[in-house]
Amino acid sequence: MKIEGKNVFITGAAQGLGEGISEALLERGARVCIADINTEKGEQTVKRFQEKYGQEKAIFLKVDVTKADEFESVFKDAVSRFGQIDIMMNNAGIMDESRWELMISLNVMTLVRGTNLAIEHMDKLKGGKGGLIVNTASVAGFGPGFWFPVYGGTKHAVIGFTTSWAVRTHDTNIIKLFILYQFQCSKHQTLIEMQYKFCTGI
Repeated sequence: MKIEGKNVFITGAAQGLGEGISEALLERGARVCIADINTEKGEQTVKRFQEKYGQEKAIFLKVDVTKADEFESVFKDAVSRFGQIDIMMNNAGIMDESRWELMISLNVMTLVRGTNLAIEHMDKLKGGKGGLIVNTASVAGFGPGFWFPVYGGTKHAVIGFTTSWAVRTHDTNIIKLFILYQFQCSKHQTLIEMQYKFCTGI
């Protein structure tokens, strides 16, 4: 898929993995909407991106993706600003067993919600233009998570949900894939590896 000129909506991109992938996309000519609950980090990241890639290349929209109405409203705002969304990346999530209910909500519920929003927008059978949906998964979704059972369970859910949807969207011109990342890697290693894997794999 050609990235240049594509419009990307990515959740949880104010820092970390999402920030790194956003920059990789910007380097290839995309426009990026960073949707995140952290206003301070989000604005800092977008300011840096705008200074480096151009004022019109990146925007920040604050959103609490656990709130359905707010998530939908912000997604529609991004569509209004960009004209359309070509790539939807559901990246928001946490790894914190002590807050397992929030982790399930962020890692699974909001990802399902974001996928459904994107399908509704991209579906060619409903007037959309197709697109790409990227759901952030993990190697933890392929086996037992001894030290993080809830987190591992959420990533199993992501993989199961995305593969199940993939067989239903073949006639809508929507493609879905995973980003798999090793949680053991350092932040720097993770960002570098994911920039390479994401931008060479599309």
